[in-house]
Amino acid sequence: MPFEITQSGPDIPDDTYPAVLESVIEDTGQFGKQRKWTWLIELNDQIIPLTCITSAVTSTGSKSYQLLAGLLGKEPVVGERYEDPTGTRVLVTIGRNKKQYPTVDSVQPFTEPQQVLPGVPR
Repeated sequence: MPFEITQSGPDIPDDTYPAVLESVIEDTGQFGKQRKWTWLIELNDQIIPLTCITSAVTSTGSKSYQLLAGLLGKEPVVGERYEDPTGTRVLVTIGRNKKQYPTVDSVQPFTEPQQVLPGVPR
């Protein structure tokens, strides 16, 4: 009987892409509370969903904190509460996790390109 090895999940090359946070949910995983972040990545006129998992911890050194800072466009303030950032448009940098699957390494605020009028410099 032959075995066909297939791709597990989306194949997104390492780079920076526009994306929208589709959802973030708290769940319990093998190591306790975690967050599942689902991003809609814009790649070659396609929208590709990508889910990454972080600890539910939001201390200043955590991955959740880093992702939230990119979504907010500023460092979150210790002691503050922030509403669900679902729907926020950002730039995500894709890298590889330990198993070599694509994951979100970092998030930066998205800035719309400036329009340039003919004959008017920026």
